[in-house]
Amino acid sequence: MEDYLTKLNIERDYDEMLKLLLNKEEVENVKNFFGGLNTKVLLSSFLIKNFHDYFLLDKNNNLVKSSKTISGFILDKNLENVGEEYRNFYTLFVNWREEDIDGMKTEIRSAQTNLETMVMDDPVDDADEQWNKGVEISMKIMNNTVKMLERYGTSPPI
Repeated sequence: MEDYLTKLNIERDYDEMLKLLLNKEEVENVKNFFGGLNTKVLLSSFLIKNFHDYFLLDKNNNLVKSSKTISGFILDKNLENVGEEYRNFYTLFVNWREEDIDGMKTEIRSAQTNLETMVMDDPVDDADEQWNKGVEISMKIMNNTVKMLERYGTSPPI
């Protein structure tokens, strides 16, 4: 588990980080060690710490600060301090996640509004009909994405 945590701590390639976070065996080891805490949220601290710029978070953001604190405690395997900081990190993480999901849904709805103006009311030829079909497909994809975001946003991370 120590090697896994060290890899999470130093990983700077986003795709490689995601692969590490999806390693079921290692995640299970962390879950067993830090029982009673949401392992996915715990491990997300490394993601936020290492890639806060990717998520448009400033290094002075409270979530980023808390992610640095709790990831340090995780690396030290300090159960008591992890437990204390976890409540703070969890609250900050859930609030940020909800804001992020709401922002994505707002952007998608705005894009849908713009797309609706691009529909050809009276298609003249096959190209116009294909254009409208493409807009329709894009709208369905966006609707499905909003539904997926709503589903993920209705509960705390599990």
